[in-house]
Order: sequence, then structure tokens, then C-alpha cells
Amino acid sequence: MTLLMDMVRGGKTTKVDRYEWDMRDEPGRMRMISKTDLQVDHTYQRDANHAKALDIAREWSWMACGVITVAERRNQLFVVDGQHRVLAACKRSDIDMMPCIVFQSNGIDEEAFGYLVTQTMRKAVTTIEKLRAMIATKDPVALAIKRLVEESGRTIGKSSSASTVKCVGAMYKIAKKDAALLARVWPIIDRLCEGKPILDTVVLGLAEIERRMQPGHSITDPHWERRILAIGVDELLVAARRCAAYKTSSASSGGNYSAWADGMTDAINKGLRHRLPVRALRK
Repeated sequence: MTLLMDMVRGGKTTKVDRYEWDMRDEPGRMRMISKTDLQVDHTYQRDANHAKALDIAREWSWMACGVITVAERRNQLFVVDGQHRVLAACKRSDIDMMPCIVFQSNGIDEEAFGYLVTQTMRKAVTTIEKLRAMIATKDPVALAIKRLVEESGRTIGKSSSASTVKCVGAMYKIAKKDAALLARVWPIIDRLCEGKPILDTVVLGLAEIERRMQPGHSITDPHWERRILAIGVDELLVAARRCAAYKTSSASSGGNYSAWADGMTDAINKGLRHRLPVRALRK
């Protein structure tokens, strides 16, 4: 109501002007479009779930379908929101035309932003899907993560393996605060986990140790790198999880990276006279 009153008062500055609210694109137009003319750009779209599309097709509802959000890019029509509804319609011979709201697109980055906003607002999006869309929007943190993963000879994937990286949420959490720190510790993490999956526990734990290191020191210093690689990822994981289990029962939720760092630090320092130069945490 306040916004409406601000807008109708002649000569008054509206909240749009006062707070410099953004307007990223123009309103769309309603159109009926043949389902066969609608394309999907998997650069930013999630992977299709054909079982889900089949469920929609079996019990089709026009009301549940609503409208498909479409971007028109160089005279081609790309689905921004509604991929599974279009796939479901393609499975039915009694459906041809789809109700769509069509927006003019200046490129993939604009469409990916629209996809990211609609998916985040309406339904859960996996970390992998979110990062894929952020890469398409040229988000600098997401691009930095993609580059690190590719430089390690791996790919971003939905599961962890010797050749894929799933822990992009952990990487993003670190890089958002300190991209240089992630870039610094990633090579040692990659070497440590050679031939094995890279887990959140390792990434968050070692990054936290690096954050605590005294000025002028790093876990990437040759002495400490050799020590960490000699201990091995399996022993570090055991130490991290043991410490986390001792300190808090919520460790299994994946959020206790401080305890993981404590456990790994103990493992690194075991038997050493000159211990890892880390700052004590404030209580």
C-alpha cells in the first residue's frame, strides 16, 4: 500500500527511484507455440528427469501446466521454465500447442539469470545445477571454481569420484570469502586426493587450517605439503571425523568444518617437535 501511495502522489519520488530498483528486461508476450518449436539449452538448464515428465503426461492438467516461460533468442525459442511440462506434452499426441509467455533474450547469460531466479524462488535447486547456471551468467566465483576443477583434470558432476567433483558448494563457500585462499590450497587438495573422490570434509577442513595459519606461513609451504601428502587423505579424514564426533553430535550434517580442521591439525602435528604454526581460535 505504501508503495502504491508513493507512486500515485504526483511529483513525489517513488521507491523505485529512491532505492534505484533494477529492471533487467522487458515484459513478455503471451503466445500459443507448437511444442516441437520449443528448445532446451542445457548450458544452464538442469538435466531432464524423464520419469517426472512421464508422470505429468499420464495425468495432464492444463491448470497445473500454466504457462511456459520462453526466451526468444535470434528467432529461436528456448524454454527457461517448464522443461518437464514441454517434455510431457511431447509424450501426448493430443497436445500440440503450448501456452507460453515469451521474452526477448540478448543471450544465454540473461536467460540463465532468469532460470536461476525462477528455480530458486519456486523449487529446490541442487548445488550443481545452481553453479551451472551461475557459470552461464559469468559469475566470477563460479567461473573460478570451474577453472580450478578443469585444471585438476576433473569435471563437475553429481557424484564424487576420481574424475568428478561434487563438492562445489564447499568450494563456493570458501571462494566467496577468499578466492585466493581456495586457489592456493586447491592444488594440494587435488594431489592429496589423486585417484580418489574429493570430499567436503577435506576441502573445508584444509581451507580452515590455511585460514588459521600464522602470517607468512601456508600449508602449501614445501615442508607442510610433504607432511600432509605423507599422512594421506584417509588418515586425515579419520582424524577430522573423530574430532568432529567428539566435539558435536551435529558433525554429520557437514557443517562442522572447524572441528574437522582441529582433527586434521592434530594428525599433522602428531610426533612433531615444531608444530603447525596456526593461530589459536578466539573463544
